[in-house]
Amino acid sequence: MSNVFCFGGEQTALLIAAFLIFRETHSAIFVGLIIVAYNVPQVLLAGAANALSARWGAVRACCILHGAEMVSALVVAGAAFAHHLSVPVLLPWVTVLGISEGLNSPNPPLIRLEMVPPDYWLEYNGSRTQSIVIGTIGGILLSGVIYGLLGPGWVFVINAVGLVPMIVLYWMFGRTTPELTVVTDEVGTLREGWHYLRSEPGSWAALRLVILAFFLSGYVVLLPTIASGIGSRPEILSILEAGTVVGGLLVAICVKYLHRRVGWSRVRMFCSVSAGLLLGLIAMAESFFGTRSALASVLMAVAIIPVGFAILMNSTVLISGMQLVTPLPRRAATYAILEVTPLVVVALSQEFVGFLADVFSVPAAFGILALITLGVELLVSHRPMGHHLQALDGMDGPPAAPHRMRHGKSRDGVGHHRYWPAVLAVAEPPTRPSD
Repeated sequence: MSNVFCFGGEQTALLIAAFLIFRETHSAIFVGLIIVAYNVPQVLLAGAANALSARWGAVRACCILHGAEMVSALVVAGAAFAHHLSVPVLLPWVTVLGISEGLNSPNPPLIRLEMVPPDYWLEYNGSRTQSIVIGTIGGILLSGVIYGLLGPGWVFVINAVGLVPMIVLYWMFGRTTPELTVVTDEVGTLREGWHYLRSEPGSWAALRLVILAFFLSGYVVLLPTIASGIGSRPEILSILEAGTVVGGLLVAICVKYLHRRVGWSRVRMFCSVSAGLLLGLIAMAESFFGTRSALASVLMAVAIIPVGFAILMNSTVLISGMQLVTPLPRRAATYAILEVTPLVVVALSQEFVGFLADVFSVPAAFGILALITLGVELLVSHRPMGHHLQALDGMDGPPAAPHRMRHGKSRDGVGHHRYWPAVLAVAEPPTRPSD
């Protein structure tokens, strides 16, 4: 239940922050700065996070850093009640979140390893994922309603209050458990992972297509622009955002159904081509009918579900294939690359897509993404990397379910939906320190 309140409250605040930033600036570039402010600190603070965890302990670090997030949300709420809520307030708030999450990244997995008995891992992960999904969808759908009824200040108050159950849970657990700290000598370096992936043609081909998938997810930065063309109410943006979550939820269902029924390389190709065609269809609809057309708006709301599904399924298949073929001594370094890649690529993608929309138009941004997707797929089908990707058909087990959605959230090891694009980091089941 603590996950429901925590994730729901934060989703509410982040979506309203995106809505307010676009309303004030009318710029997709400024909306894209949300992901930059959130992701960049997480990339830069990996070493500092380990050092802080070793000094404070995992439980104490979690409580303090979540407390900092709560205080920052209350500060923004105070600014809203004083009618001083603006871009110079919201972007620093997102940066504080990014710093807090970057410094806190190694701690929640350690706590979960100690908190949950090994025999209950599957049940725990299933119920936890369910609570995250409920909180995510609830926060997205309720954000516009809360904003309309109570105003922006109460949105951030709810965000702050939602963190209280998580802080209490960690504090109570810390009273009865020995001090937990990270172990840094097993973590592979980015350079090691990069050299290994360059030496393996199959993994190298998969990584490049994973980068493309993350890059395509930058289309989500255009949702406030599209929502503003439909109407001025934040509930419209909430509905569009909820559509991207629904697409992600379908991935786990389809993975189980398709396993052993069709080759995963064909699934990947189908998803990539489908994403390109759907993005092109959206571009044509927005261009021919206009961003304020009811027909274009309905088409966008419907198409956003399969687009999100195709990108997430593509990423899931590719990352799972990379993990299954990576030998054990290389996994830490390879997973370090997979951890950093979405944080960097998604931030660059949203700023690039936002630039295209601001300088040219929303249809042009969608059209360029469609051309890039289909062009790359055409090249893959005529180059050796296409043959390397056929090794995906030999995966014995089905691809893992999405582990991280939207912007690399790592508070509890399984990230969650945010305003920015959905990204995946499929991870193996955690192991205990004594294993």
